[in-house]
Amino acid sequence: MALPLAAMQAIRAHSSHWEELCLALPSECYSSFFEHARTHKLPLLKRLTLLFHNAWPTSLLFTGRPLTTAPALSDISLINLPAYSSMLALPWDQITHFRGSLLYLADALDTLNEAPLESCTLTSSLGNPSTIDIPIHPPYLRDLILEGNTRALKYITVPALETLSIRTDGAFPTQQCVQFLRRSGCILQSLDIAVDFIAATDLVSCLACTPGLRELKIHNQNDRVHSLFGNFIMQRLTLGDHIILVPRLQRLDVLGCHCLFDTNVLASMLRSRWDVCGNGKAIAEKGRLDSFFLEASLTISKEIMHSPWIWRLVEEGMDIQVRALEVV
Repeated sequence: MALPLAAMQAIRAHSSHWEELCLALPSECYSSFFEHARTHKLPLLKRLTLLFHNAWPTSLLFTGRPLTTAPALSDISLINLPAYSSMLALPWDQITHFRGSLLYLADALDTLNEAPLESCTLTSSLGNPSTIDIPIHPPYLRDLILEGNTRALKYITVPALETLSIRTDGAFPTQQCVQFLRRSGCILQSLDIAVDFIAATDLVSCLACTPGLRELKIHNQNDRVHSLFGNFIMQRLTLGDHIILVPRLQRLDVLGCHCLFDTNVLASMLRSRWDVCGNGKAIAEKGRLDSFFLEASLTISKEIMHSPWIWRLVEEGMDIQVRALEVV
């Protein structure tokens, strides 16, 4: 049902002052807004969100000249647009931040290829492209968040990527992620993983491709069955004479750690990461772990909090937070 004409006119009357515009309307109502936007300057508009309640927007969104009256527009979010999102008559050549939810993956990839994106979030992308005609190398993309469907990793190469976030209810896409990181050759600074299951060996394979990593956040949502943050991972993260994983790590967050492990191994890992400067190692080669957050079982949390070594590290300046998981 279309909005009353008087209501739409009242909203449009203030268009020259819009800085952020979110439209959650039936498709047939969008044509009036776009017709107005094409003929009136929107000098302050920076962020635009379009949420489609039904499947197809009107053809006006796909035809005519792009929206050229909003020179400051750089941030677009599209929600529940099933196809042809990249064909919307929007100024894609000036968009640097994009969020797409419930879009077809092929259209999301087109957007990555056409717009000079610096940040991109794809949530629950639909479909699986059968063929990709041209390589997709977004040259300016620094931040990438994938939620639900991670298949975009298979098709893109991102040499400038600094931050990668993967959140899915399934298993961690180890092969796709490793191949993506090797192909991109990016110097990843931050990695955020929240998945139902990731094996410790798979995590090691991924971290081996990110030697410049500064921040690592891990949430293994099925840790009761498959332990991730155990002795094996902590030993691989301990600085020593062996091949070192993520030697420049400065922040480590581990969430949902239900399983038990040897807290002495944890102490050795944290101490080795904290004492790196005192051992005369160059900061450029090995960074100091300044911050550690652990969400663990009540048993492990109590044991850590009653251990002298943790308080020595805190007194020396390391930011350590330990939180007990709620008993369900």
